[in-house]
Amino acid sequence: MSRIKQAMHIGYSPRNRVELIRGGKPYFERLASMIQGAKTSLHLQFYIFEPDHTGDRIIELLCAAGKQNIAVHLHLDAYASARLDNKRVEKLRAAGVAVKWCEPLLRSTRFYVGRRLHHKIVVADEPGKHRRDDSPPHTTTKCSTAWV
Repeated sequence: MSRIKQAMHIGYSPRNRVELIRGGKPYFERLASMIQGAKTSLHLQFYIFEPDHTGDRIIELLCAAGKQNIAVHLHLDAYASARLDNKRVEKLRAAGVAVKWCEPLLRSTRFYVGRRLHHKIVVADEPGKHRRDDSPPHTTTKCSTAWV
């Protein structure tokens, strides 16, 4: 396949798998399972990440993954996840988790411009991705980045 055709092949593949989970306990159980089962990489994007019992459980799992040299990328909305304190964020970073904030366009106490969807996106073990320590990937299949 030519380089141009390869570059244009973005999107659905018969090997893709998408799972829609409506929320609640099944969502957090599946999230914990994905984090614990990751071998090379985790990409997570959340609108709301709360500093509560559930949030702390997810933080512990992400820290454990980061300490195992799994490349962990956590992207949070700065408006909706504003209650997540620096102590928790620093704990994540100390474990090797890359934490980034998506800032609102404009923010005040009276209005907010730049709303985002209340999404939760998780991609585990992108084929072709290496662990943080550049050890061989678990597969040699190449793919384009699958997360937003």
